[in-house]
Amino acid sequence: MLGGRYLFSIFLTFAPLQGLAKTCFAPDGSVADHSYQPCIAIDGVHSMCCSLNSTHPDTCLPSGLCLSSTDSTFGENHWRDFCTDETWESPNCLSKTLCNKEAGGSSSWTARLVQCDNGAYCCGTDKSCCLEGTTLTLASTLVHIGNSSVTTTTATATVTSKASGPSIVAVGVGVGAPLAVLAFVMLWVGFLWGKKKAQANYRTVGVSYNSGNHASDGDHMNMVLKHGDPGAIYEVDGQRLPGELPGSKAPVSWRKPPV
Repeated sequence: MLGGRYLFSIFLTFAPLQGLAKTCFAPDGSVADHSYQPCIAIDGVHSMCCSLNSTHPDTCLPSGLCLSSTDSTFGENHWRDFCTDETWESPNCLSKTLCNKEAGGSSSWTARLVQCDNGAYCCGTDKSCCLEGTTLTLASTLVHIGNSSVTTTTATATVTSKASGPSIVAVGVGVGAPLAVLAFVMLWVGFLWGKKKAQANYRTVGVSYNSGNHASDGDHMNMVLKHGDPGAIYEVDGQRLPGELPGSKAPVSWRKPPV
């Protein structure tokens, strides 16, 4: 479930953006500060706003609520923040009366909600509000994105798979294709460099010894493969090979109150 929320947030971030400088309004018409940005920044489409332009940004949820970060001042909590429609009459805005004073919240700024065990929400700071009988259920709102034909319902917000699927795939292709090309180029350059280095080592690390008489039965016999002539094997006359050849290197092993 949580993965779906983050996919929804990523989709909104990478959707075709127009008119990024949208203003967010509180239910009473107050203008929110610049840290609150619309979840859907598409020209001509109203949406709820969350604290996206902050050190610990919120996550926009399909329901229109905002999920604050665990690293934020209030930790991970649900909030009803602002909307880009000053009148809050757009179906993409949550209801003006959601978490008003009668519901235990505030209609002039942000309002905190708690998710009850049955999936419903109540306005408050802990689950005690779930027992007071004032709970609400938020369905997902469908917004008009691109050419998708969708409907909207009051105080709710959802993106259908038809609308979000192609957009997410397009983002994956747009980001993945350049990375794949870059990875291929890096692998090819590494291959050429390794091949060149191996050829250089092959030319410079050749070992050659003059063949002598066969060693006696009691002597130690060393067999040396001469680099540069893979088919030739030489015997060293009764002498142990030096630990390091002259001139060569040793062998190597292999929230949210107003401010």
